[in-house]
Amino acid sequence: AETPEVGRPILAIGHPNGHEFETTRGTIQAIRETQAFPAATRLFLRRFPDDFSWIQHDAKIATGNSGGPILSRHCDVLGVN
Repeated sequence: AETPEVGRPILAIGHPNGHEFETTRGTIQAIRETQAFPAATRLFLRRFPDDFSWIQHDAKIATGNSGGPILSRHCDVLGVN
């Protein structure tokens, strides 16, 4: 499996606006752990461990894409939108 790294290309897959299995391309912009967020955000994310990794990317996410996978260029699942 590919390790997520800043600058790597990704694909986001979802079903936006009634379209099935739409893909958008993007790039990993940052990887942060819960503990790196401001206190108010950490309070919102309190059910996640402090070392939980979050992937920030620039792929376009339309209504219906949330919950879809983030894939590496080799189709490894890196995360969920």
